[in-house]
Amino acid sequence: MKKRILSAILAAVMLLGMIIMPTTAAEGKMPFTDVKSGKWYYEAVEYVWKNDLMNGMTDTTFEPNTAMNRGMLVTVLWRVEGSPEPTGTTPFTDLQKNYYKKAVAWAYENDIVNGITTTTFAPEDPITREQIATIFFRYAKNAGRDVTAKGDLSKFPDESKVSKYAKDAMTWAVGEGIISGTKIDGKDYLDPKGKATRAQVATILMRYLESGKEETLEDKVENMLDKYLCVSHGKLDLFFNYTGASLTEENVGNLLKKLAELPDTVTVEFDDFQALVDE
Repeated sequence: MKKRILSAILAAVMLLGMIIMPTTAAEGKMPFTDVKSGKWYYEAVEYVWKNDLMNGMTDTTFEPNTAMNRGMLVTVLWRVEGSPEPTGTTPFTDLQKNYYKKAVAWAYENDIVNGITTTTFAPEDPITREQIATIFFRYAKNAGRDVTAKGDLSKFPDESKVSKYAKDAMTWAVGEGIISGTKIDGKDYLDPKGKATRAQVATILMRYLESGKEETLEDKVENMLDKYLCVSHGKLDLFFNYTGASLTEENVGNLLKKLAELPDTVTVEFDDFQALVDE
């Protein structure tokens, strides 16, 4: 059985390599010498860099531990939206750099940000964790996202330090899993007034964007195959190419229905799995 499964896998993988073309060009390797593989923020930095959401501070450095400023964060969200042209102006007199002027104007007219005062935005000020939560909360509402999630702030020793204006936003951000505690002396703290680093913002952004994605047909099948099938590499493409099935709403629906009827403890061998779908 194992030999037959291995042979089938190898044949399918070879076939896939010949007939399936990638949908996008191969991504290059990150140029940042200060973002090492294995670091807790590596995946997030790679994510924001590959998606053109955050650039390096230089051609070869990302500066993951550098504090993120207010102008940078708003610019990142503006890029997520495709860098739309703002339709109005702002009352802020301290927007000196071109890279964030349009971003701040866009965020202001969409009620995503306010100023520090009525005439200043303070784009160069380091952004705090509660400010990030508030901006993401407003951004999510503006985008029509569900913002009813509620986290338990009482589990953090510094819950009382969250500003009144940021309470609802921080509750949502924790409940949504976008913001988690930061370790201080071995304990998890919200650290609402703490400065957020570029690595932390990259991580929060990745969590937010990924949490908002709708599950595709491919995701559904992959998740079910993860649960039941004794093959770990290329399960989706391998299965549909090996069995000759097509990835359609009807076929996927039938497949998921049959899988859902299996006990949680069942593990299906590859050939038996094909027979199950052929029923």
